[in-house]
Amino acid sequence: MDVLELLRMLRAGESDRIIAQRLHHNRRTVGKYRTWAQEHSLLTGPLPTSREVHQLLTTSMPAPPPPQQTSSVAPYAAEIAAYRARGMEVAAIQTRLQEVHQHSVSYSAVWRFVQHLEPEKPPETFVRVEVKPGSEAQVDFGYGGLTIDPTTGKLRKTWVFVLLLSFSRHEYAELATATPSSPSAACPPASRRTTSRPLSSPPASRTRWSSGRIGSAPSTTAS
Repeated sequence: MDVLELLRMLRAGESDRIIAQRLHHNRRTVGKYRTWAQEHSLLTGPLPTSREVHQLLTTSMPAPPPPQQTSSVAPYAAEIAAYRARGMEVAAIQTRLQEVHQHSVSYSAVWRFVQHLEPEKPPETFVRVEVKPGSEAQVDFGYGGLTIDPTTGKLRKTWVFVLLLSFSRHEYAELATATPSSPSAACPPASRRTTSRPLSSPPASRTRWSSGRIGSAPSTTAS
């Protein structure tokens, strides 16, 4: 804040609202400096220099210490450490603390406390395997939830079949109503409903198909 400019405006009789608008500060802040200036007789007489003003500020209005932030779950530090040692995730720890202590516990507070409690883990490393165009496809299939059967009008379990071309990363997906027992069984007939959008979460299992040409009889290897 330009305290000298604020003093000039105070001495000119400007209101706290006008000063706050022009200097882009809160009116309570302006009011605090108005009180400070009145206590040290800075609104009358010769205007002090910038150096004199800052020296007076240092001695009479020291900067407030930073707030001491204590985690709301700090009293449960020993419990959280014991739960983490048992392999419990943050959501499970939050639920357990709420059950034991009979009051709400912030998930974010538990997460931040766990991050502070444990050393930073090194990032995971991945190696991208490059293949030739048309030489490999990856097949995923997993449970897709309940949907209405257009023939019977009843709810049926569905599975999502996804084929991903390894070179281009082009993805194709369909819904199937039969449980896939093998990669070939996971392929639904063309008459079923199709979609080309990516899945929001990875399916339960993955099988890699490798062949000389996509569409020929594939040889399967687990990935």
